[in-house]
Amino acid sequence: MLILLASWILWNGSVELKVVIEGVVFALISLTITNRFLLKSSYGDRFRIRPWVILRYMAVVFVEIYKAGFQAIRLTLTDRLNLGIVEIETRIHDDIRGAFIANAITLTPGTVTIDYDEGKLKVVWMDCRTDDPAVAGDIIKGRFERVFPEDETTE
Repeated sequence: MLILLASWILWNGSVELKVVIEGVVFALISLTITNRFLLKSSYGDRFRIRPWVILRYMAVVFVEIYKAGFQAIRLTLTDRLNLGIVEIETRIHDDIRGAFIANAITLTPGTVTIDYDEGKLKVVWMDCRTDDPAVAGDIIKGRFERVFPEDETTE
């Protein structure tokens, strides 16, 4: 609910009481409809990620964006682009955590996730050093995947 409320406040660009109340109401309505009609289990149970994991994820993504940005600049300026598409596997089979990893890869300069399907990611990579899925996976998604503990990756 807090994510929906924060999104509402950002979209409205205001923290006035009226906007906050509207955000709470719309978040509750959205979650109620989702829980009752769209999900087979409780939204909270299905998409539960601990707050410290989210904070760690955000920190890792922030650092990796800047590291990859400098690498992408270097590759571009030295004309050493080696564009390729690699398919990598992830131990994450949960849709929400898989989306977090796919989004982190896409946010990182030099990579774009073009497909995610049950633990497999297809990634466009501007520094395609290898087509070995295991090696490419370690390079591309390594730190992002390690953010999520083993015990939280299964349903």
